[in-house]
Amino acid sequence: MSLPSTLRRCGTAVATAALLLLAPTPASAVDFGLGGNVSLGWSVPNAPSGQLTNITFPMAINPASEQTGLYYAQQFGVANGRTGYTGLQPQPTSGNTQQFRAIFSVFASGGAGTPGDTSSSDPNCRPGADGNAGQSCSVLFNAVYGHTYNLTVKRTASTSTTNTWTGDVYDSANLQQPVAHIGSWTVPSGLLTSSGNGFVEYVYYNAAGTCAQNTVSDAYFGGPSSTDAGGLSGVVNNVYEYGSCAGQSNFASTPSGSGQHVVRGFTSTSPIKGSASGLCLNSPSQDPWGAQTNIVACDGTGKQTWKFLPDSPSVSTSPVP
Repeated sequence: MSLPSTLRRCGTAVATAALLLLAPTPASAVDFGLGGNVSLGWSVPNAPSGQLTNITFPMAINPASEQTGLYYAQQFGVANGRTGYTGLQPQPTSGNTQQFRAIFSVFASGGAGTPGDTSSSDPNCRPGADGNAGQSCSVLFNAVYGHTYNLTVKRTASTSTTNTWTGDVYDSANLQQPVAHIGSWTVPSGLLTSSGNGFVEYVYYNAAGTCAQNTVSDAYFGGPSSTDAGGLSGVVNNVYEYGSCAGQSNFASTPSGSGQHVVRGFTSTSPIKGSASGLCLNSPSQDPWGAQTNIVACDGTGKQTWKFLPDSPSVSTSPVP
């Protein structure tokens, strides 16, 4: 999903057409403030016996979130009380190449940092999940900010005592061929729950910082779906902020189709630099409205300091490929 946005230089509105000539500035690690997270709920009604053999989570990370240190994920119950999750993390941009890290993990019974009662022979996976027992799988893939990707979880093998689950990423415009295979792991028998929770997490935080240091996180979580029972559609709802910065980090969530557009944090400033030319977007005029821009050598002045501001999340928009 690509959501409308407004580009401003120190509060000055400009024509966004100039952005078509420029590549986004590289993503970089951000020293966030006190952090805090966003929680959301999801459900797929009418699942057979309340359980599923597969589920798809649509997700789009919008351009304002082009920075490392953010994690967008959906969690699901699997294998009799165990919890799995799949999600995306923005990665540094290299030239014109944008990348996300896709993650597919499960918590298990057992000793910390071990496979516990799970197993995997997938080269993308390793034992342990967030310091606990389980399996963690990840892969980097070339991506586009503002574009919707489908994260899938499906049962790919089964015995009398175990199920093997596979996580993949599909482009929303091509559901036949995965963009990336994340990983596979085997756990004791049990199916996926038809409801669960997701989150937006500020992975990096500064305990001595302030909530105002939390830069923009802007994403779309689409309603989940499953091919079970002839096809099932779900919704995302019950989105709320929690943690030390709850109520202090410009949080808002707005329904968008069967999903939610979730925005949090404050706008950061940076130059907008062409990756090929090395030139910067410049505003020679101090006129606060409709200033004519040009592209010149970068000089680090305020004329080349821009802010990317998501439009008001009160405006509902639908995901587009």
